[in-house]
Amino acid sequence: MVVFVNATSGEVDVTLYAATSNGGRTLVIKKTDSSNTVNILRAGSETIDGATSLALYHQNESITLMSDNSNWFIV
Repeated sequence: MVVFVNATSGEVDVTLYAATSNGGRTLVIKKTDSSNTVNILRAGSETIDGATSLALYHQNESITLMSDNSNWFIV
């Protein structure tokens, strides 16, 4: 799944699906504007490549994540 995020009107938080019920799922998050930050937040106590959150700052910046059924990993 690909999620396009436009933060022109202000900072945007994107909360991930629970990794525990989405093993093998790939998720791409892409920031489409040149203004505010897009924050990628974990679900519950899961991690994103060991971190609790990530941020996209630049226009057209993207991140690809995959669930191992426990946590999300950057691929």
